[in-house]
Amino acid sequence: MKKITSLLAAAVLACMSLTSCSSLSTSVTNLVTSLLGLGSDDSDITGTDSSKHMLFVMMNMSDDDICWFVPRNGRISNEMTEETADYIHTLAAGDVDPYYIKDDSSDPIWTYKVNDAMPIYVFKASTLEQNDWKTVVDNEMWETVKKFTADDIIEASKLLCYPF
Repeated sequence: MKKITSLLAAAVLACMSLTSCSSLSTSVTNLVTSLLGLGSDDSDITGTDSSKHMLFVMMNMSDDDICWFVPRNGRISNEMTEETADYIHTLAAGDVDPYYIKDDSSDPIWTYKVNDAMPIYVFKASTLEQNDWKTVVDNEMWETVKKFTADDIIEASKLLCYPF
């Protein structure tokens, strides 16, 4: 398992070298443009090459299947909306999930400014399978929540390994 995970990590890092990991500029206004290495004039990515839209890769190095989620504006709601359901990612144990930003403002990650810490909530997949969303949120049944800034993600070479 560890050898497979190492090979996956190497492959992911090789793919990620195609995406720039530039340091932050004072003209950058939000987390997305900073992770994509764009200036403030480039904040509209509509119609651009989607292979350049990868913000980070989540790697599940735990023995459990997980789900992860980034809430809009840093606040998690106990109401399961269509948007919430669209942005819950399932990741099998030992697997990787490249995260590509959508080229419209519907993605919750667009709500974070360049210096904001973006929370990533991680749940065991079985917890979400066995409980409704309201129960999970009201009882704080997540495994962990970790906040990342754009600098944190860039310093990690855009590879976020769970457990954090």
